[in-house]
Amino acid sequence: MKARTLVQAVCSHADLRPNVRAVVDNKGIHTFRDVWRDACICAAALRRLGLTDSSRVVMECSQDERFLAVNLACQMTGGIFVGVERRVAPDRLKEIVNQTEASVLLTRKDCGEASARALTMKEFDTLFESILENGADDACSAGREMVSRIDPEHIAEILFSTGTTGRSKGVMLTNRANVANAQNIIAGTCMAEGSVELMPLPLNHAHGLRTCYAHLLNGSTVLIANGITFPRMLLEMMEKYGANAIDLTPSAAEMLMKTAGERLHAYASNIEYIEVGAAFLPESTKEKLRECFPCSRLYNCYGSSESGRTCYLEFNDGKTLPGSIGRPVPNAHFAVIGPDGKPMDSDMAHTGLLASAGPMNMSGYWKEPELTRQTLWEGYVLTADLSYIDADGYVYVLGRADDVINYKGIKISPEEIEEVAAGCTMVSDCACVPMEDELAGQVPKLFVVPSDGVEYSESELFGYLKEHIDDNRMPRMIERIDAIPRTYNGKILRKELLKS
Repeated sequence: MKARTLVQAVCSHADLRPNVRAVVDNKGIHTFRDVWRDACICAAALRRLGLTDSSRVVMECSQDERFLAVNLACQMTGGIFVGVERRVAPDRLKEIVNQTEASVLLTRKDCGEASARALTMKEFDTLFESILENGADDACSAGREMVSRIDPEHIAEILFSTGTTGRSKGVMLTNRANVANAQNIIAGTCMAEGSVELMPLPLNHAHGLRTCYAHLLNGSTVLIANGITFPRMLLEMMEKYGANAIDLTPSAAEMLMKTAGERLHAYASNIEYIEVGAAFLPESTKEKLRECFPCSRLYNCYGSSESGRTCYLEFNDGKTLPGSIGRPVPNAHFAVIGPDGKPMDSDMAHTGLLASAGPMNMSGYWKEPELTRQTLWEGYVLTADLSYIDADGYVYVLGRADDVINYKGIKISPEEIEEVAAGCTMVSDCACVPMEDELAGQVPKLFVVPSDGVEYSESELFGYLKEHIDDNRMPRMIERIDAIPRTYNGKILRKELLKS
């Protein structure tokens, strides 16, 4: 039987393969039987705290199995899970609690006055242990009764994401959407039953959380690490538990390859696949990954909080497709939307805005009907990505429509200029934005962070760029800057640079 919800999948795995590792975190191994039991106990704890159908539970990310267990417990009880970042600012936490009208709040420390029933994680752990000792069997029996009553169309979670626009948006996702997202990841990576994937990304963000969902659905193993600050600990975790897959952002991939050195190269033959997503993946980073993992399947995945991972590109198969994000995964269908707001035939010379349809799409934004109306159209989630689809079904993204530079009618991707500039030894980091021009409409402007220990010369950098970039794509201005503003996963905050 195919699982219609993630909880149903975990329950089934707990019955059929109870001792298989489901989650490994800093506390150790959690089998599928453990995850199922913990979810049932968390569900019992939430009911004691007064959780009712559609009540919101806000939880600060603990980056471990307990975070997933509370998430699953919300699905079991008909609640709605709202994960927030670890060490979230008090004002930000209060804003989300008030915005969602949460019934329960679980945090790492006392948050003072709160409109929700607030517990520290230590207090929740005490409640958990009490039920574990005195009512675990009853909790699991109740859990089995709840599984059959879970509505796949019920809102399971609200993911808050600001992306690069700075606006806080609560993305509502159903149980069905979470399963469809997990199926897309399984298909996109060709995930096997024996996959053991290292996942060092934050669990409160869509990318990391959905990787865990994929393994819970698939019956395989996810290794949850707390970031990549200490690569030695990551490698030890990989070696100890036999990791054969890794999930990374582009910046995390760069850091891991730079800091792990020979030890990572020595382990590379054990890696079946690596998926990289959540931000633009430069061609230079792809090449480094190919060199480090020559025998692994290397995937660049495209997606969003609103639609999940909808497109995968395997970039270690000998094909060279610069600018492509690959082909859609089974649950996803793409269209390119023209200026008239309708699907259009597209190619390199005829681009439009990318839109995705499928069961993995969000239901809307929490209490944002107008924003929902602007984003959801006839089953599609509309994006701001300027794109086209070629005759072979490969999707190409030039960049966000607001970021793409329109020079005399020529569409210039800022990433292609950044790719070239990043190859210069004088450049540590860079970002390209459009600059208004009276004659051309827009021209490229490049912000540069000079490399330490290398003498920087703007004229020499211009000379370097001229050797690698066509005249009509050359930056007209270069501005030196101390740091490029970025999100947690490395996305450039171009709107911040446009204010400069």
